[in-house]
Amino acid sequence: MCCKSCEEQPAACCSMFYAFFCMGAGLFAFSFSMHNVIVSEHSITLMDWLLHMHEADFTETHLTIIYSLDLVFAFTYTVAGICLTWGLKMNDKGFIKAGKILSYLFPIYNIIYVFPLVVHIGCVIKLCRLLKENYDN
Repeated sequence: MCCKSCEEQPAACCSMFYAFFCMGAGLFAFSFSMHNVIVSEHSITLMDWLLHMHEADFTETHLTIIYSLDLVFAFTYTVAGICLTWGLKMNDKGFIKAGKILSYLFPIYNIIYVFPLVVHIGCVIKLCRLLKENYDN
């Protein structure tokens, strides 16, 4: 038997969840990335582990650049959540689309973590349904 609970949830509810998920995950990743940029020699992330396993020889400058990119993408995810929340609250299609577009960057950049990508795919499907139902007449 197939679970029908996902189909029963309204698109607006799932979209609001995704907006708060983007803000929460983005702020967490931003603070974690800020820590990595400041104290990169003591950082322990999945990326560090993979680099160590493949015996990659990165300098401190290379790691700072990688962690700075983490910081930028985490910030865009937070901004995506803010745009989605604002667009859903004010019923503004432009902000919703801007949040949707910005929300693609973080899960793709962090594909190795899988979880943000899975949440992103599931919620963007509902977000597209919300845009189609409410704005495309």
